[in-house]
Amino acid sequence: MSWQAYVDTNLVGTGFVSQAGIYGLNGGGVWAASPGFSIKPTEIQTILNGFTDADSVRANGVRINDVKYLTLRVDERSIYGKKNATGFCIVKTTQAILVALYDDKIQPGACNKVVEDLADYLISVGYFSCLFPGHNSLLNNMVKGAGYGTRLQRDLKASEEYNHLLGVPKALLPLGNRDALITHWVELFETHGITADNDIFVVTNGQCYESFKLWGNLHRIPLNHIVSDGTETNETRLGAVPDILFGINHFKLNQSDVLVVGGDTLFLHDFSLNDFLQNFDTNSDNCLVTAYQVPDQDVQKFGIIETDSHGIITSFLEKPDPSATKSRSACPCFYLFHHNAIPLIEEFINKCKESNAPKEAYDATGKCLAYIYPRFQVSTFPISGRIDVGGLQSYIDANKYFEKK
Repeated sequence: MSWQAYVDTNLVGTGFVSQAGIYGLNGGGVWAASPGFSIKPTEIQTILNGFTDADSVRANGVRINDVKYLTLRVDERSIYGKKNATGFCIVKTTQAILVALYDDKIQPGACNKVVEDLADYLISVGYFSCLFPGHNSLLNNMVKGAGYGTRLQRDLKASEEYNHLLGVPKALLPLGNRDALITHWVELFETHGITADNDIFVVTNGQCYESFKLWGNLHRIPLNHIVSDGTETNETRLGAVPDILFGINHFKLNQSDVLVVGGDTLFLHDFSLNDFLQNFDTNSDNCLVTAYQVPDQDVQKFGIIETDSHGIITSFLEKPDPSATKSRSACPCFYLFHHNAIPLIEEFINKCKESNAPKEAYDATGKCLAYIYPRFQVSTFPISGRIDVGGLQSYIDANKYFEKK
């Protein structure tokens, strides 16, 4: 959801706010505003100062669009004011302030609740994977967001500029002009007829469950489409592949074709979901995955697939030496599983457990793919590249990339 959408839908669209705007804490720049709503730079600066100098706005009131209001309440989070039967509610989040006006037909308490609730959500996600059912009744989409992002959390803890994002799940990190990484996927799927009501499912962990529920409420994701795997720490995590199976079983998707999207994965702007789905329709007896080319120096960082002349996977190499293969095709977690291949996921997990394999053996989704391809045909769909939010620098780079569009 864009910042303008928050103004239009979650503020003015509720019927309890007559006009609204969102302004950055750093300089007070306007991020979004309803038509005709304007606050002068000097007025914004007075409001910002009021959060640390409450006496000034108590004594002098607050001006919004040249209208002076009496201050009713001010603290380090919120400022309320009124003029006759009209008034305002201003609430500060970690990086922005929400400014909302109400007219004489709106109860002040109703306006305040709308603004405070939206601020709670934005704060909960630092401003604030996936099973997604798809383009027909048999294709389901699942976003997998049950990892703990330990490397990113270490980076955030060491950063003064970004440590307000500590504890935010990767999939819920604000990215570009959207409130969360996962929102980019939701919007893309919905433009292809893949709806939140019927087709989008999210698997997360116990630690992040409440944050995903708050996000789900704002994006009209049914809460019974979001599930926790019950784990609370990285040490007790189920692992990526068991989480996929957990989601498939929980949401009863065993007889459906299921598209699994990693909660930390995004593709470049030129990715065509329509072409991807058409490819699956053409090769409807296969699983379908995406593949992109990596430079020689990065081969050892990824699982590398080899394919035949028709793009069918013939080999999977886990972080090989560049000299061990001519292939440079990496395969991100964007897997469309044919319903007949789903039993192989459980078979893979069971074999790992029977052999007392360490959790790392089935924590990487690529290792499951390596088990499936000799037993069920897997086709590839070429893409130009992907964005993987692994650490802080990759997040910063991704944010800059998506701000360009």
